Amino acid sequence: MAVKTCRRYEDFSVITRNSSLQALADNNEQLSNDNIEHLMQACDSFSTFADVNSALAHIAADPTIQAVIFSNRTTTMVSNSVLRFKDRSPHASVLHDIVTVDEVQQYKPSKASYEHLDNPRPIAYGQTLAD
Repeated sequence: MAVKTCRRYEDFSVITRNSSLQALADNNEQLSNDNIEHLMQACDSFSTFADVNSALAHIAADPTIQAVIFSNRTTTMVSNSVLRFKDRSPHASVLHDIVTVDEVQQYKPSKASYEHLDNPRPIAYGQTLAD
């Protein structure tokens, strides 16, 4: 199942699960519910790219930079990725905030998602940044 439009919002963890289930079905494979949960947890344990640690060290050394994570993933998914794993957690203090599209319920590259990055504030369901 692919996200075909920025106007249709579904929690990214649901999309990840559904995509995984579809990939399994396309290959005539099945997993138990426990294994599916393990697979979902594994999505939070991907390693960072080789240049991430040095880039975050440079960012930490520059007090004029306010680094945030901006993601289509849910706040929980991003938090788990950043805080739970050793290769990322030493740099968690460099990151000032996690900004996700959950609040605006529109995926990047929608205009609303980038406006939200510029002004991250809680938005009630159905409300827009202009409200």
